Order: sequence, then C-alpha cells, then structure tokens
Amino acid sequence: MTATLDTLATRRAAAYDGIYAGATVKPVTIESFERWARFVLDVPPGESGHPNGNEIALALRRFGVDQLPGKRVLDYCCGVGRTSVYFALRGASVSAFDASPKAIEVARRTAEASGVADRVRYGVMPAQALEYEDNAFDAAYCQSALHILVDYPDFELAARELARVLKPGARAVFSEEPLGHNPLLAPVRLWRRRRYSDCGGRTLRYADIRAFGRPFARATMHHFNLLSQVKSIMRARSVRGAQRVLLRGMQRCDAWLLDNVPALRPLAGKVVIEFEKAEAPG
Repeated sequence: MTATLDTLATRRAAAYDGIYAGATVKPVTIESFERWARFVLDVPPGESGHPNGNEIALALRRFGVDQLPGKRVLDYCCGVGRTSVYFALRGASVSAFDASPKAIEVARRTAEASGVADRVRYGVMPAQALEYEDNAFDAAYCQSALHILVDYPDFELAARELARVLKPGARAVFSEEPLGHNPLLAPVRLWRRRRYSDCGGRTLRYADIRAFGRPFARATMHHFNLLSQVKSIMRARSVRGAQRVLLRGMQRCDAWLLDNVPALRPLAGKVVIEFEKAEAPG
C-alpha cells in the first residue's frame, strides 16, 4: 500500500483497537454460538435472539458450515474471532485475520479459552496484502466488513488478494447489512454508526459489489429486509406479542416481494453475497 493508504489503514485499525479494548473473553461452544445467532422470531418469547439471524443462517449455509470437517477455511476480517472458533469447533482448520491488533489479541485468548487454539491461526494484516499462499482455502466467510473495505481507494486489490488465496471453485460468502440504495434507511444508519465513524465504512452500492466481484467467475446476491428492516432498532427481548406477529408478517411479505419483484431489491436493507472463483482449466 502507498504511504497515504498505510496511514489511513493504521488510523482505522487504531479506532477499532479502542472499541475492542473493552471486549471480554468468553469461551465459545457450538451451542452458545448457535444460540447467539438464532433469529429473533425463532426463539421463545422473552429469550434473546439475533435481529439478523435469518440472514446469518443463510450465509453460514452457503458457506458450507455443515461440511467443515477436513476443510481449510478463512475467517476474513474476523474481529474478535467468535466465528473462527465456531468453525474450528465444527471441524475446520481455520486461518483468520484482522487489521486490528487488539481484536486479534482478544481472538487468540477466546480460542484458548474455547480449547481450539491449535486449530485457529490468527494474524494481523490488511485485506490488501494477505500473508497466505495461493489456492490455500476451501472457503472464506466474512461478517459485516465489505462495507468497510470499499471505503478504501484500493479495495479492488483486496478482492484480487481474496481470489488469489481461494482454491479454484471455492466460494467467499459475505453477510452485509448496509445496502445503500434506500434513502429512507440513511438516517437510521448514520445514528447507529456514530460510534464507529473513525473506523471508516460506507453503505454498499451495486457498483461496489460488481467491482469487488471482478476477480471472480460469478457473484450471487440474496436480499433481505424491506418492511422488516424495523427489526434492527428493536431490542431482541422486546419482540413479543403483537410485535412478533407483525414482524413475522413483514418478513413473509418481504420474502415474496424480493423473490417476485426484482425492482424492489435495491431497497433492501441487507444482502448476503457469494463470490465464486473460477474452476481450474481442464
């Protein structure tokens, strides 16, 4: 990276260091991770659930979480590493990286506390210069980082690096919230992201996704959240009774509209993206 970009990356990593400085280390189990990721409408009333659990569930299925034993996978921009630990517990050999040294420190301690330190290799590095060999990974997974990467002028270099380290035919799955074509969502996102303004990032546009997808053979998008985007501002434990019924109706309506009315897809609040590397010739 150029000196200017290197300075930008260092400043943003330092901002994330400040956020992760307060992170606590808790052991991760398969059960605790899957309980955390359950969709808020699929848990008993009064229990916690993840507002974006249905999108996370799809992303994990497309990643191939049920076929991980014996696979070598990459947790891309891993943060504090809970997902890395989950993949290791599910039988994968995991490499994971983040630009924040503090995040990686917490991630390593979490892997140790969870009994999988020998199955997860963590590293501090930028996405634009991955320290892995060519054709190394069977799959890659990323939770909410593409909208950070596209805010760098050289983000297409990160895409080329990701394609380089994937095996031919391998898939990278990104679960991303801020699809940026719906102006009604902009004020909510500005309010929610005010704490992270120093970390960079912006809403994704289709042009960004196409640009990131250039080194890959194909990109597939799965859209979520039109009416049901309101779930993002609700407390998980408050979703009960009439709220629950209303949200379930919105979710079903969204699914039908996004499947059958393509013109509405740009207004969705979240997208799961699959980038697939070309098969080897012959």
